[in-house]
Amino acid sequence: MDNAVKTYIPQLHGVFRFLYGAESQILYDDGTVIASLVTGVAQGCPLAALFFCLGTLDVLKGVRRRHPGVELGFYIGDGYLLG
Repeated sequence: MDNAVKTYIPQLHGVFRFLYGAESQILYDDGTVIASLVTGVAQGCPLAALFFCLGTLDVLKGVRRRHPGVELGFYIGDGYLLG
């Protein structure tokens, strides 16, 4: 995802690195650590859908290039491949 943001929207790369440049801890209300966010994007982040789409763009372009007969249909995190 980092490379995709840097490639396609370099103006947002600093924002991406600020939000996702280091591991984040997910906590209960009392401060107990539940889990860590190491990869991907956080649910509820206003830019998560954009960053996710950029992260999958090159993979989908590669599928289309290598398999031109396969039909792709994607909207954010939902999609299908028909071949």
